Amino acid sequence: SGKSEFAVTRTATSLRRPRCRRRGSGRWLSAWRSSSSCRSMSRRCAGSTSSSTRRRFMSSFKRLSARELLAVDGVVTADQLQRWVGDRSDLPPLRILRWHRRPLPVYVDPSLSEVPEELLPHLAALGELRRVLGARPEEWFRSAKAGEIDYRGLEPDAVWARREGKVLIEVDLGDYSRPRVLKKLNGYRGPQVWGVLSVERKRFIENVAPATTPLEVRVIQL
Repeated sequence: SGKSEFAVTRTATSLRRPRCRRRGSGRWLSAWRSSSSCRSMSRRCAGSTSSSTRRRFMSSFKRLSARELLAVDGVVTADQLQRWVGDRSDLPPLRILRWHRRPLPVYVDPSLSEVPEELLPHLAALGELRRVLGARPEEWFRSAKAGEIDYRGLEPDAVWARREGKVLIEVDLGDYSRPRVLKKLNGYRGPQVWGVLSVERKRFIENVAPATTPLEVRVIQL
């Protein structure tokens, strides 16, 4: 059916569509990108995770403890925790995953104990994208299917319910084929932000995306 269901305890009321969303016109993308909504997103989406980004995040939002950060994002790698919080107290035991032939130490919220191990890096990347974008926890609605293998590709990993309008969030760790990426890009309705792990993958997503897709692609770190 294409309808998304999000497992959240909060309800987003009044998710406004971007003012310039006009289907059937090749000009609506440039209009959206020149709007204040897109300029605001672009400023937050420029470049990779930097110390200034982290300082703004920590100063602009309620400072979360390591345990609170894990409760919000579900999975956090040891490196991510060191970058954003540093404090590792009151956390569940560290788990060592084998990911792309290398060890990946992660902390997993107990509520996600049934999530397949191969999907934990995906959730860790999704949480990193939230922090890089500076999205408040109360604005961020993670899909119930973000921790599942999704073969249909018609549901984003999360929705960022900003005051300016909702943004659809997707993470690609390099495993999606070109047809799968295109299916997702075409299946989502509205502005999209994708998180990837390399500049090369960023260019790939941008080259695959139709010219009429309002898209920002961010390079993030695990």
